[in-house]
Amino acid sequence: MTGEARPVARTRTVLLALLLLVVLGYAAIALLYTSGGGLTVASGEEPTGDVRVRVEVVSVQPGTYSSLLRFRVTEVSDDLLNADERIAVPLRISVTASDGTEDIVFPAGTALGRTEVVVGISGEQSSYPFDKHEAAVLIDAYIVPDDLASGAQTPERLSLTAFVVGGMSGWDTTATVRPADAGAVLVGLEFVRSFSTMFFAILLVVMAFIIAAYSITVGTATFTGRQPVDSSIVGWGAALLFALLALRFYLPGDPPIGSGIDVFAYMWATLGAFIGLSMTVTMWLRREWDPPSG
Repeated sequence: MTGEARPVARTRTVLLALLLLVVLGYAAIALLYTSGGGLTVASGEEPTGDVRVRVEVVSVQPGTYSSLLRFRVTEVSDDLLNADERIAVPLRISVTASDGTEDIVFPAGTALGRTEVVVGISGEQSSYPFDKHEAAVLIDAYIVPDDLASGAQTPERLSLTAFVVGGMSGWDTTATVRPADAGAVLVGLEFVRSFSTMFFAILLVVMAFIIAAYSITVGTATFTGRQPVDSSIVGWGAALLFALLALRFYLPGDPPIGSGIDVFAYMWATLGAFIGLSMTVTMWLRREWDPPSG
């Protein structure tokens, strides 16, 4: 019968094949899936310190090359505390990263508290979703005399220990904690995208190439005269192209325009879909209409 496509397989066969594919895919994802936010900590020998600080990873912002860390003093030596468990002397925690130093000051008589500090990170976001970002944070602790401004005394350096907790959703974090000179601590942080982020990014790129392949296949079939062309095919191709452009902004982590994934993958998928649509439109314009009867 003219205009009818021959069936590829029976309905039952197609449904069973699709069901098997879904089951296998679901099982693979269940075994490999991780939501991100994991933290792996490697620590060197941790001596007993005068001050113990907890470092919590709150967020990672590759677009601004920064990471938000929360610092909390969890313990201090007994000779630094009053009877009411408050700090007996002014305490200063200095946090030094690639973008400078920020001081956290706890006046005498206050409780052990916490504060948040933005530190600089390095990395190439253009390598998305395989980009890696790093930060090195040096933490020092000092007793700050009340008359420090007069120059009569200098800050007394304390020994410090630190540990890292937390993690950012969508990222896997590796932290290394090492003693530094004069009782300071050096915390190294490495952030890589989680499996789920990389999986969905790659999946969307694969879908984009499949969409482009559909467009090129239909465009080639019409351009070579193997299949007829009508207005519905032209509309289908245009919708396919716009769907492909919209799909780009569903990439997890919102990579900036011009990232490596655009240059090496998405741009070519979009170009392929455009070429397929162009061939279809060309053949639609070349159609020959029968003259009106009468």
